[in-house]
Amino acid sequence: MFESLSIVGSRRRRWLLLGALLLGAATAADAARPEDDPLTSHELDSCRWFDWSSQGSISAGQALRLQTEGRGSYGNAFVTTQYTVGDGVAEVDVTLGQGFDQAVSDPAAQLYAGLGLYVDGGNFLWVALARTPQGLVVRTLRASQGDGDRRYDNPPPLPLAATSVRLRVERRGGRVTLGFRDGSRWVQAASFDGFDAPALVSLQVSHIGLARSLSADFRGFTLGPDSSSSHRPYLAGDRFARAGVFNGGVVTDYLYHREWGGLWPEGEPLRTLAGQGMTAVRTGVTTRSVPVLGSTPPERWRTLPFEEASWSSLEASTQVLKEAQDLGQRRLLFFYLNDSAAHAGRQGGPAAWRGLAMPELEAALRTHTATVAAHLRARGIGVDLYEIGNETLLGLLGVSLGDRVPVPATGIDVLRDVPLLRRLLWRDHARLYKAAIEGVRSVDAGARISLHPEGVGLSPGDLIVKAWARTMVEEGVPFDVIGLSLPYATYPWNLDRYQGSCWFQRLQDTVDALGALGKRVIISEASYPADPVDTVAAPMAGFPFTTEGQAVWLREHLRFTHNHPYMEGFFYFYPEWRPGAGLGDPSTRSLEAAGLFTAAGTARPALSEYLLPPGESRTDCLLRWAEAQFPSLLAPAGVSTMVFPPYVYRYYGATGAHVGVAGVPPRVYYLPPGAGAAVQDLGPAADWWTSAGCQGSPGGDRGLRTSPTSWGRTPGR
Repeated sequence: MFESLSIVGSRRRRWLLLGALLLGAATAADAARPEDDPLTSHELDSCRWFDWSSQGSISAGQALRLQTEGRGSYGNAFVTTQYTVGDGVAEVDVTLGQGFDQAVSDPAAQLYAGLGLYVDGGNFLWVALARTPQGLVVRTLRASQGDGDRRYDNPPPLPLAATSVRLRVERRGGRVTLGFRDGSRWVQAASFDGFDAPALVSLQVSHIGLARSLSADFRGFTLGPDSSSSHRPYLAGDRFARAGVFNGGVVTDYLYHREWGGLWPEGEPLRTLAGQGMTAVRTGVTTRSVPVLGSTPPERWRTLPFEEASWSSLEASTQVLKEAQDLGQRRLLFFYLNDSAAHAGRQGGPAAWRGLAMPELEAALRTHTATVAAHLRARGIGVDLYEIGNETLLGLLGVSLGDRVPVPATGIDVLRDVPLLRRLLWRDHARLYKAAIEGVRSVDAGARISLHPEGVGLSPGDLIVKAWARTMVEEGVPFDVIGLSLPYATYPWNLDRYQGSCWFQRLQDTVDALGALGKRVIISEASYPADPVDTVAAPMAGFPFTTEGQAVWLREHLRFTHNHPYMEGFFYFYPEWRPGAGLGDPSTRSLEAAGLFTAAGTARPALSEYLLPPGESRTDCLLRWAEAQFPSLLAPAGVSTMVFPPYVYRYYGATGAHVGVAGVPPRVYYLPPGAGAAVQDLGPAADWWTSAGCQGSPGGDRGLRTSPTSWGRTPGR
């Protein structure tokens, strides 16, 4: 299609000439993929894998060793990929170790070491080497669960004398074939249909019904060359402020510290935040109203006695939004949907609504959100984004396990049992979300809506948050943005196991999945301590609990936010806190340690990280340049940038062409229009960035920096 074009210069020729095949679809059958892992490193590669063991442990060296503790009748050393896979082939070598050489007499006991696909706690399958009363066998299992009870398909085992074997899982269009290699031939052990959801790859050693410590070694994990996965190696971009992104903080308490605590005699914290580049605020509103605040000028509130109900009341939240609007900051308002603060684990709802049946609860909710929106509109206060609820993944207005919803007699793993959560909680949550949104949009028809389920790191591959998002889309909830909370160091976490680049790769995978549903993503709240006081967790690698560590942590999260095409904002939690603000209350020491001010009222260094120059990612810069160079090929110009791992790309509907960037180091790819067209490799992205003049934003210190001794070095494998 290009012969008639006048081509000038080698760069244009490279753009138009046919090139290499699709990234990852190499012609050699044994071509390595970035997901492949020999599993012989001295530690588990946190960019690829994560340990979700229960009464089990992992160790690495000459192989990945999974071992159960054997303290009880159940143990599971369980490792999953950090990414999901679709169609394709996964293989790994397994060698049995401790415990598998002993006989088993109980036919109900299960001892196995295997490879599988894991969708959630009710939907998974595996093929494994197992010890039974009959000796060593190859076992297969498929668990499936929808709205009903869980079903297990357990085909007859196949005898096998070997203690070491290569296992295989192959999926094609929902049909999964499980097998193993016996000498030079592959043997099919079982096949199952109807297994088409994105899944994590799992490696596991388990014992059930028998107290015995087991171990097995895993080596040589590979994905077939035509396999699809969500894996996309993280590449830290430049530092810049992308237009339209919320660069903000969750602010509330400064108002009370100022009016009733007398803690800000030296200045106005909100003004300082705005002056240091914090262009947006997020604040919450409870279901309470304090009329005396509404009838008293705000400058005289300090003459009134403080009432507990004043905190985040309608009037107080209105004042925060007004002050932010006067400073030119964008505004996000979230509904607590409670008489006081509501968050993960505290979602009972206001006392007056507790006895309402679902239809009445929906009506009360609809009225409440409409009343708040009307109150703000009447006072000339605009809201850029309304957020319904605050960390509502497992509860909303009492619709939670153990409250309005009885806990199932068989129990529930709330972080993995997606089918039960969908049936018991999320469908009713969808009804409540819809009612709240109807209330807002009855006043503000064009309102943009965010839902804030909770945080990352709660389940393998963040499957629980991804499944929640799919459910809300399937239930027809009309929202625009998904808000996430990042883990806090005041609770146990596993973030210390990550190198910086691997943490952002994991976060990237979750945002990619949510964005693929047509939603944008914000970090609704996150903070990092400058002092380890009251921390429970160990610091993230490269980000010590120091003033400098806090600054670098914030720098890298803002870098991630502004470079990812699906990210729309980052809100630092309670930036206005400072040492001494809690007036000696020991429960507030962690807030003081994570705030962005010092005892003297001056800003900590982290706050200056918000002072980012305007700009765009190098991929967006390149595509904008390409649209101007080749308008007949890439039209319409200015379309949204999207993600289809491993590509960050744009699709041009008028011409049917795709252009994208993928890989580390990145390369540029072009997919011509037409059925059967092959993806063309146009060479290193660095060369194209040079041609397009996309050299990064001023002061855009490229690369992930983590500490004074490692600046300029990208951590990770």
